Amino acid sequence: MLVDSTFYMVFSIAVPACLLLGLCWIGYKRSKRWIMMAGILSSALIFGFLQVCAVQVYIFSKQEGVQAFRMLGSHTWELENGRKITAEFQEIVKVVIINNSSRELALEEIIYSPSGSRPKGNFKLPDPEGDVLYIKPFSSESISLPQNKIDYFFDEDIPEEIEEYGSGRKSKYWLHE
Repeated sequence: MLVDSTFYMVFSIAVPACLLLGLCWIGYKRSKRWIMMAGILSSALIFGFLQVCAVQVYIFSKQEGVQAFRMLGSHTWELENGRKITAEFQEIVKVVIINNSSRELALEEIIYSPSGSRPKGNFKLPDPEGDVLYIKPFSSESISLPQNKIDYFFDEDIPEEIEEYGSGRKSKYWLHE
């Protein structure tokens, strides 16, 4: 099943929240604590399942640009050149990039180095150790990224500095031609 990323985010929060509220309300009205606990446990399990078992899919086509989806299970796409690509859920793969164009794409890792010793540090470019993954025309790549997302697309300005919590180097990902 393929779902729009924004809808999936709202769905994966709203369904467990409604279940939690509904069962807690029933448990409160009937003075049954076990119903309230069942609501808490079941909503946490559903939320966890929806977060862990979905794969982030980015589809690039010349006409529509980049589209972001979440995938549960497997899905087959037919590309503009007639080729079919099937992506499946795999435990280690959390991001699928489909290039539905005649141009080669590059997914570049941009590494920010810490410039301060504060817990919330500023990180500055460039650190030349980043990797680049090339995605051939009318093909796909299944990869695992630390945060399961691509941060920047094509002509977006890559910030010279980012501000994030933690220490050590930070990686961001940029999809471009």
